[in-house]
Amino acid sequence: MKITKFNSKKANLSQQVKTIGIGQLLVQTICLSLGLMAVQGRIVAQEAPNIIWVSYNDDQDDQPAADAASNGFTLASDHIYTELLRTAGAHVTRHLTADGDPPADLFNQADLVIVSRAVVSGQYDDEATAWNTTIEAPVLMLSGYILRDNRMGFTSGNTMVDTVDLIKLKAEAPTHPVFKGIELDGDNLMLNDYAGIVTHNGIVQRGLSVNNNPIISAGNLIATVGTETDPTFGGMIIGEWDEGTLLIHDGSEENILAGKRMAFLTGSREINAPVSTAGLFDLESDGEQLFFNAVNYMAGSNLIAPPRVTAVNPRNNTIHAETDGGFSFKAVSAEPIPADGIQVIINNQDVTGSLIIGNDPLARTVSYDRVQANRAYNIEITITNGTGSRVVAVGFDTFDPDQLVYIEAENFNFGGGSYFDSMVLCNDFGGTVAGCYFDRVSEQGVDALDSNGFSDDRDYNFDAMPPEIFRYGGSAGRDEAVDTFLSSDLPREIYTSAADGSNGVILDYDLDLIGPGDWWNYTRTIESGTYSAILRVSSASDAEFELSLVTSNPAQGNQTLRTLGHFVVSGRPGYQSVTLTNTGAGPASFEANGKTTLRLSANSGVDAKVNYLIMAPYSEEITPSSLEGIALNQDGGVTISWSGQGGIESTSSLKNPNWQPVSNATSPYTVAPSDQEAYYRVAQ
Repeated sequence: MKITKFNSKKANLSQQVKTIGIGQLLVQTICLSLGLMAVQGRIVAQEAPNIIWVSYNDDQDDQPAADAASNGFTLASDHIYTELLRTAGAHVTRHLTADGDPPADLFNQADLVIVSRAVVSGQYDDEATAWNTTIEAPVLMLSGYILRDNRMGFTSGNTMVDTVDLIKLKAEAPTHPVFKGIELDGDNLMLNDYAGIVTHNGIVQRGLSVNNNPIISAGNLIATVGTETDPTFGGMIIGEWDEGTLLIHDGSEENILAGKRMAFLTGSREINAPVSTAGLFDLESDGEQLFFNAVNYMAGSNLIAPPRVTAVNPRNNTIHAETDGGFSFKAVSAEPIPADGIQVIINNQDVTGSLIIGNDPLARTVSYDRVQANRAYNIEITITNGTGSRVVAVGFDTFDPDQLVYIEAENFNFGGGSYFDSMVLCNDFGGTVAGCYFDRVSEQGVDALDSNGFSDDRDYNFDAMPPEIFRYGGSAGRDEAVDTFLSSDLPREIYTSAADGSNGVILDYDLDLIGPGDWWNYTRTIESGTYSAILRVSSASDAEFELSLVTSNPAQGNQTLRTLGHFVVSGRPGYQSVTLTNTGAGPASFEANGKTTLRLSANSGVDAKVNYLIMAPYSEEITPSSLEGIALNQDGGVTISWSGQGGIESTSSLKNPNWQPVSNATSPYTVAPSDQEAYYRVAQ
C-alpha cells in the first residue's frame, strides 16, 4: 500500500530545470519559489456540501472511540476519509452510530449522509425501516454488512467474504458518472488498482468485506470485483437504488426508499479488536477518485481532491525490482498541475531537476531514469496545484537476491555466543532443532540486551498456532527477554514456499517492543569482500539504529565495538529499507572476511519493528548533480550552471527523447543560439 499525507502548504522547491529549448527559447519548468505558499482545498463554482458522517468515532478526527483508543488508535479509524472531504472543502459533521432510529430531522438537512465502514451492522437491523423510509437525504453506504437481506435489504442474501489482496473493479456501468477520469481496458476492467490490504500498528487488517449475494432486481449494479484470483470476485462494490425502490428485508418487511441510496464499499474489517477499529482507509489512488466521484454524484457537489499519484512503478514495497524501467508515476488532478508543482526526493536528495515530465497538465507522466542496481530507494513525492498538496512515500529496492546475505533480525545469538551459519526453518518449541533459532534463548549482556527485560512484554497469545512469538524458551516460564512477534511485512518466497512446521505454517517475525539501548549480536561466516548494509524496518516515528563490529570475544560480556555506521529511519507507516550511512557523509561500507559478529543497537525508536538485515556488495553511489542556475544571455544563448559529478545531456525531442551526453561540458556551460530546437538536462 502507498503512504499518503496531506499538506496545506506548498513544499519548498529549490531552483530547478527540466528542459530548456534553444532557438525558440522554450525555457520550461524553472522554479524559483523558495518560500511557502498556502494552498487550501476548495469547491469549484458552488457552495460546499454539508455531509454527515455516521461512525463509531463521533467527535473529532483526532478523538477515537474509547475501545479503539485502548487498542492503540490515536485517531478515529476512518479519519482519512473525513480529512480528505474537508481538504476538498466539504463541511463534515461526525455523528455517532447507535441503536434506535436515526434522527430524520437532522439527517434530512444534509446534502449527503455517509455511513462509515466503522459501524455495528446490528444497529441497522430493527432500525432498517426507519433508515429506509424516513431519511430523504441521499445516503452513501460504505459497509457491506448493513446491505444484507437480514439488515437493510439491498441484497438478496447474507454471505460475507473479505478481500485478500489488491483488487481492481470491473465497470458494469462504464458510462456512469462514478467512473469519470478512471482508465478502463477493453473489458471495462480498471487499469489501476482500487483498494488493498492495510496495516495498523504492525498488524495486518482484514480486507474489504463484500456481500457476494446478488443485489435486489430493482437496483443498478455499477461495479464488481474484477480480480479473478480474489475470493470476492464478481461481488458488488458499487450499486445504487433510486428513491421509491421497494425493499424487502428480514423475510417480509417491505420498505419504500425515501431517498436515493448508493453502496460504495471501502474500509478495512477489524481483526481481533472492536468494530470501532474497522474502517481504515484502504483505497488506492484511482479508488480515491471513485470515492470523490460517488460523493459528488450523490451530493450534487463538485468537490475536487488534492492531486493524486497513480501508476507508480516499481510499486511501493517492491523488493528486487529491475532497474531497466527506472522509476515512474502519474500525477493526476481535475485541475492543471504545473510542472514546477512536482518534487521528488530520493534517499533525502532532491532529484527534481533530473525528472522527465510529460506535457499533459491534468495527467503528468513523471519518470526518473537513473535508478541503480543494488540500492534501497526511499522516495517522497510532493504534488502541488490549486487544489492543494499531496505527499506520497514509496519504497523499493533493486538488489540481486543471489548476491545478498540475509540475516533475519530474530536470529540473534543464543546461549552465550552460539549461532548457526545455515538457517533452518522450524517452529518446534524448546529450541531443539539443529540449525533453527526458534525458541533459542539469548544470554542477556552477551548475545543481546533488552533494556526493559520482561517488564514491557506485550499480551502474547502463548497458545496460538502457529505461534505468535519466535523466541520464548523451553521452561514453564518465559526465558527470552527480547521481544519477537509476527511480522506484517510483505511475505518473502523463503516463507511462502516453506513446508509447514511441527506447529503449523512457518511465519516471519520481527524484533518488537524495541527501546533505546537494546542490542542484538549476529555471528555469521561471511565471504570476504566489501559490503553495504540495509535494514528492513517499520517505524511510525523517526528512529536511529547503529551497526557495529564486535572486536572482542562474542561469548563474553563487556564486548568491545567498532562502529560501522548508522541507519537513520524516517518515521512513516509501513516497512522501508534503510541503507547504512556514515553520519552526514553518505553510504557506509565495511569489510568482512570469514567469521564476523555484527551488533545492531537501537539508539532511538520506540515505535520500530525490525524484520531483517541485508549485506550487499558495496559499490560507489553516483550522486546526482543538481542545477545551480540558468541565465539567458544577451545574444539569445543560455548558460547552465550545476554542481556534482555529472555533466549535461541533450535531446532534440521530448516525445521520444534520446538523451545524449554533451561532450566536454563543464559548469558553467553556454549553449549558443540556434534555429534548431534542443532540450537539456543535468546528468548524473
